Parts: sequence; C-alpha cells; structure tokens
Amino acid sequence: MPSIPLKQALTFALLWLSTASASAANHAATVAALGDGPHPVACSNLAHDEARMNQIGGRPAEFWEGIANTDNGGNIPRYITDILLEPAATPQFGLAVPDDRGLYRGFAGTTLPVVLLVCHPTSMANIRNDYRLPDAQSLPKMQRAGETPIFPAGAAKLPLILYSHGLGGSPVSDDYLGTLRTLASHGYIVAALFHGDARITRIRIADLNDLFYLAREFERYVELQALRPLALSQALDYLLRHPDYADRIDVGRIGGFGASMGGEAMLLAMGARLTQSYSNLSSRTVQNEPRIKAAAGYVPYGGLSFLPAFGDDQHGVDGITKPWLAVSGTADTTAPISLMQQAVNRMKGSRYLVALDGVPHEYKPEYSQDVFTWVVTFLDAHVKGDADALSRLVRMARVRDGLADSVRVDYTAPRSASASEVIVTELRHDATGHFVNAVGQGEVDFVLGFPGWRPTGFNFKAIADNGASSAACRFYYLGNGFDVMGGKDSLYITPEPALCNYGKARTREWNFLAANISLPRAENGICPAGTIAVNVVYNNQTSGAVNHRFVTSNAAVADSERGGALNQGVAMCAPL
Repeated sequence: MPSIPLKQALTFALLWLSTASASAANHAATVAALGDGPHPVACSNLAHDEARMNQIGGRPAEFWEGIANTDNGGNIPRYITDILLEPAATPQFGLAVPDDRGLYRGFAGTTLPVVLLVCHPTSMANIRNDYRLPDAQSLPKMQRAGETPIFPAGAAKLPLILYSHGLGGSPVSDDYLGTLRTLASHGYIVAALFHGDARITRIRIADLNDLFYLAREFERYVELQALRPLALSQALDYLLRHPDYADRIDVGRIGGFGASMGGEAMLLAMGARLTQSYSNLSSRTVQNEPRIKAAAGYVPYGGLSFLPAFGDDQHGVDGITKPWLAVSGTADTTAPISLMQQAVNRMKGSRYLVALDGVPHEYKPEYSQDVFTWVVTFLDAHVKGDADALSRLVRMARVRDGLADSVRVDYTAPRSASASEVIVTELRHDATGHFVNAVGQGEVDFVLGFPGWRPTGFNFKAIADNGASSAACRFYYLGNGFDVMGGKDSLYITPEPALCNYGKARTREWNFLAANISLPRAENGICPAGTIAVNVVYNNQTSGAVNHRFVTSNAAVADSERGGALNQGVAMCAPL
C-alpha cells in the first residue's frame, strides 16, 4: 500500500493534469517549405580560360577538385588557379600551413593556393549577365574584371556563411552551386572554398569504408581533414580585408554550412578535436575560430564505427558550445547518423539532429525543401539572431509534403539573461538519478556544495518575479525521508494557481520555497511566440523515491521515459 507522501505526490500529478488542456510539446508543428528567398543572387568572378584548360588537358571538374593528370605515368598538378581567365578579379588567397608535421605531413610550412566563390544577394536593378561555366552550369550575374559587387539597396552589412563542400567536390560540383544560390537568396553573403582535396590525397567517398585503405593512408587523411578548417579561418581573414566585402560583412553574424566532410570541417573550425591516432583514437584541436557563431551540416561526416571523427567515443566535441544543426539520412552508410548523433549528444550548446528517413549519402533536388527549410530557419535563428525564426525552430517537427523527417536531438539553450531574467539550471545526482532546478548561480553553487550533483547542460530562462500573475510557486518535496540535498531531492515548479494552493496547504509533504520567478502559462496547451515549452516528467518512483524533472528538450524527455519515467506534458513556458 503506498505511503501517504506518495499518495500526495500522485495527487499533485493528477491535479496538474486536470489544470492543463492537451499539451503541445516542442517540435510538434508541420511547417510549409521555405523555398528560395526574396533576393536575386549575384556571384564573384570565376571566368575560365577554356583555351588554357584544353591546352593543359582535363575536364573542368578535375581542375575544380585538384585532380592531377596521371596520363602516361605522369603526375602533373591541376587546380582551378591554372585556368582562371581573370585571376586578379577572382577571390583567392595563399593558405599558410603551419610547420606542424604532426598534422600536416605533406604541406607543413608551405603555402597552398585556395580559390573562393562568393555569392550574395543583389539588387533588382542588377542587369549583369549570367556566366556559363564549361560544364553548362551558370553563375548568376557574375562580376567581371573591373566591376564591384552590387548589393541590395539599403543593405549596409550582411551576415556571412562560410561554405565547405563534400569530399572530392567543389562549390560548382553537382548541386552545390544551387545550395549557394539558395542561401544567398535568403540574405546571406556565402563564401565557398575550392578545397582541392585531391591535391592532398586522392581519397574518395567509397574509400572511407575501406579499413585497410584508411590505415595505409591515415596520415594523409588526417592532413586533408586538418587543412579544411584552417582554410575556413584564413578565408575569413581574407574576406574581412577584401575591399569588395570588408565593409559589407557583419562580423557579429558569421556562420557556417557544410556538406558531408564539409560538415565535419565546420565542427573542427569551431574547436572540435580531430582523431589523430588510428590505434588509440586520441584527438587534438586543429582550429578554434571564435568568429563563427553557429553552423549547420547536411549529411555531416562524424566518422565510422571503427574510426570516429572526433576521438574516442566522440569526446572531441565535448567543448562545443555554439549552436549546431545536423541534417542526416537514416540510410547513410558513409556518414552514419548514429556517429553524428553520438557527437551531437555530447555538445553543450543549442544542438539539433534532424533525421531524413531513407535518405542515403547524397543530395537530390527533391530533398531541397526539407534540407533548406531546416537549415535556413536554423541560420536565421542562430546567426542572424532572428527571434521569430527561433520561435519557429523550436516548434518545427517536419516539412509539409516533403520527406519523412524527425527530430532526434533537440536542445535550445537560453539566450543570455537580461537584467529582468534569470537562468534556471538543471542538475542531476550521480547516484540517485534525481533532478533539481536551481534558480540563479547562487542556488547552483549551493547544490554543487553537496556531493554527487552535476549540471546536465539542460537549462531554461525565467523572468525574475515582478508580482505578475504568472509567478511560479516552487516546492521542495519532503516525502523522500527529509534527505535534504542527499540525492533523493525533488523540486516542483508551477505557475498554476490551483497547484500552488494545493502545495501550500500540505506543509507536511511540500515545503513552499518561494515565488521568486515568473513563467508564462501555456494557453490551451500552446506556448506563446518568444517562449519554449517546459515539460514536466515524473520519475514514477524508479529510484524508490519521488522526483520531478522540468526540461525543454523532447530528446531528454524521451530519455527519461526510456528509464521508466512518465511525461506529464507542458508545465509552463520559458522565455527564449
């Protein structure tokens, strides 16, 4: 027969359910596809000298990708710099490679040319011609020698996206050029690097699953991966000095987007550690670019089961605190979603993993509405700082009429607290698995003064109480044996007047702490714009004692449910 305290705890839970209508958790909305943005697009100079290309010999893609000419047993280097018609007008720089032979076996201490393609929103009045590339693709309104970029009227500074293509590709390979156009149409300057991977090693996508090939070419493989984030950082330096772009780039709104190995490059650029040892999976930092505010990846490469990209068990991303979005395919065997999910779960900042059901390691035009609705919404939210986009992002679950997409990992970290706001920090006890929510740093320090408690990284914001009707009552549950801060603690938070009154009337079970924070109530189960839903989870006494968890992440709720807890729905709404 249950104890009286347990009966009271269950009554509290039932009363909560009776005060709320059908709850709408985060990431529950089906949204319309974004499509292209409102801006026409123009691109920087990439004029080709086709006569020179024919003289040297080779297809355009072989120059774009840096594939050497090995005909007749030779090894003649090729890169796009060999076939530029107007090289002085084409963005390019010399990549200065550090004299670090631990990372850069073949190119340590050298300089490697890197070409950029920069696409950007332009004015409706821009009447420049499109430029036809040798493979019949077209660069929109391409800038020619002696010309300067034409930006939209009234646009002083624009956000920048650094773009990194997949292994062995280039910004104008396959569908990458369409990606640049789409991002630029939504108001971004997009700078895409011709990495020229084949100059480093001729590794191909198919080789990534070849254990023996990777073992044999491992040092070159590490060098290739390490050069990419280095190039991204130096490309940013170059653009911020360039007379065409320096005054147009908003240095406070710089983000990144990468496909496949380009996604890995973005994480490495933001400080993730790269696996550098095949034998013990040790890892080291190769770059840490503080100017990149957030980044996204499509089918981003996180390594393979026998060779994770970010060290043993992906611990190399433990220090990633900047927002990251991964859009991965469930049928991808080259960049398995399981490896990226393991990495994303280790990150500390806002993080999202969207799974596209049945999608392999490829991109098709029919994927575009799903991919770019997620990517553009994320970049608008976390790079542009668009509050409306952030509200949409926390509600998005799938794109209408598109692929079967699902959110596997979701956590939106609270933005910096204003003078009228406070951070509510979740902590967990190692031994009991109980959760508590501490309001403000003083309470966090108090809880951490007792053994076994650690922050989980799942936090939300509240409004410092100003006497509003949304003032939240906070209670400490006394029915777990009065084990104050001994690991079996449980706190309850509610803005519901009926629950506040219930708890205050039962002082033997519920110790009323304070109503020193305000949290908006969900109206008809829906949280208002500018807020995120906070779910309450009851542990169902799986630890032998009562505990309640308050968290904004659906993935965290699902994790608790797998442990036997019960999701009781949306308890309240927290400011974003």
